[in-house]
Amino acid sequence: EAVARDSCRAIACLCTMPSKKLMSGNGASGLEDEGLYRRHRALELGAITATVRAMEVHPADAETQEYGCQVLVQLSSGVDEEGLFRKQQAAKGGAIAAVVQALRTHAAEHATYEACCLALSTICTGPDVEGQERKQTAADEGAIELVLLQMSLHLKEEDVSELAGCYPPDP
Repeated sequence: EAVARDSCRAIACLCTMPSKKLMSGNGASGLEDEGLYRRHRALELGAITATVRAMEVHPADAETQEYGCQVLVQLSSGVDEEGLFRKQQAAKGGAIAAVVQALRTHAAEHATYEACCLALSTICTGPDVEGQERKQTAADEGAIELVLLQMSLHLKEEDVSELAGCYPPDP
């Protein structure tokens, strides 16, 4: 369990793109290229498969689920051709089902819930036709019902409602 959790944490860290602050200086494109290279390399080495597997093998460990979602966010971000390819690889690798299961199991764990919502929105976002299929897969897995249930339970917690792109009505 600890190995899976720590491995997911490490991959998420290694695949993180440089901050906007770093990107504004000289050599910014080099930093961005390095970040994209790390994502591409992680994908080539099976990071999505390993991450989904870790999430499936350790469903009760909220931190493994949280860090697994962070890996999926890092690997699935972007709407350029490569980003859309990575999103499709995540979807084909079972990432959507794994994230929805984590959402179902750990909805009460705020950090895990937040990571799940971010992973779903990152994987499912995209102008490609497959993006519609990814959204439908998430809906078929029960993601809409799970997110709406949590929103209804926590309407006073603005950050939970904000994550889903919705806000509680004014009193």
